[in-house]
Amino acid sequence: MIKKIVEGYGNLFNTFGKIIALVVACAALGAAFVFPLWKFATEAPRIYTIAVLSALVAAAVFVCVKKITESGIRKFTLGLSKAVVVALGIVLCVKFVLDGNRILAIPTIIASIVLYGVISFGFKKAKSN
Repeated sequence: MIKKIVEGYGNLFNTFGKIIALVVACAALGAAFVFPLWKFATEAPRIYTIAVLSALVAAAVFVCVKKITESGIRKFTLGLSKAVVVALGIVLCVKFVLDGNRILAIPTIIASIVLYGVISFGFKKAKSN
């Protein structure tokens, strides 16, 4: 009986030790990445901004090229246009509300929904018999 209790506490402390080791490893890796980035951002903000924006543009181009090669240009363009319509509708709606033109937000929402429907369902290829 005492052996089982000691074994149970041993397993419990072993688990706690693993959790603590994981937390320490995550904190160390986080500090290893965050501190140099923070130092770079505070000492050379313009260069940091250019570097981050360049990395984002490169990632976006990579994702777009990958999607185009996987699914084709037509499917990619339709997906991109749907995303742009939704994002633009939301941004314009929020802009109108914040500018005090709340009445313009309603037609914006309606136009976004209609345009999304046209893009989603209006450009389907007709099936040949």
